[in-house]
Amino acid sequence: MKKRIFPIAILTFMSLLLSCNNTKKTIAAATDSTTSGSEQLYQFQWNLTELNGVTVPAIAKAYLLLSLGQVNKVTGNTGCNLMNGSFELSGTNGIKFSAFATTRMACIDNPITNVEQKFLDALSVTGNWVIKDTVLLLSHANTIVAKLKGAIAEK
Repeated sequence: MKKRIFPIAILTFMSLLLSCNNTKKTIAAATDSTTSGSEQLYQFQWNLTELNGVTVPAIAKAYLLLSLGQVNKVTGNTGCNLMNGSFELSGTNGIKFSAFATTRMACIDNPITNVEQKFLDALSVTGNWVIKDTVLLLSHANTIVAKLKGAIAEK
């Protein structure tokens, strides 16, 4: 009887050992892979730095904030007015913004605050996004229409 129990115990132990080893490999593989999904969009306040290849002065304070926990909601500032709206993600890097609702404050017409309409126009044609080194690039077809630098969201 003892002769039969010993081989069964060894086989059971080996099976457990091998299954643990496979689990470790699976966990390691999942941990080693880099994630570049849409969750990155929610990590920062995206401050506008460039529109259609033209640098936007930081004093304009235009930004986007995609709210974590409020899927598809986006708020921000046009450089003059507050804005809010929604967006829809598709595929691996597709994005489509809805028309934005904005406040209607009178803005002085100068180069710093004159980004509002250009920013809204860029968002209205945006079809794709990509993040490179905390810079969000929004594009239409193969043309970058806006660059936004990620920063810790202001409370």
